Amino acid sequence: MDRLAGALGGAGVLAAPEGALMEAEHTFSHIHWNMRIFRFQQVDGRSGLTAVAESASAYEANGDANCPNAGDDSAEYRWITQDDMEELAFPNVFIRILNQYFSTR
Repeated sequence: MDRLAGALGGAGVLAAPEGALMEAEHTFSHIHWNMRIFRFQQVDGRSGLTAVAESASAYEANGDANCPNAGDDSAEYRWITQDDMEELAFPNVFIRILNQYFSTR
């Protein structure tokens, strides 16, 4: 997990590992994913917020003014809360992962 934390840090997501959350399997077309999902805690002073990181690229591609990092070309991720899930589209496997994550908080 230290390697993953280092990669996240390199992408500007400061997070400390908390442990394994679950394993998930997803198949689409001819591609099969076996995933191990880990929990991380944000370490930039917002530690009381229950949220997960997700890519902001869809917001930027649509010119969404609500993009959390609008105008910041270096930002690739943003933190979301459970309430944000109602407004965002996710593949079924990620909905299962997010629901599992939020049910443990």
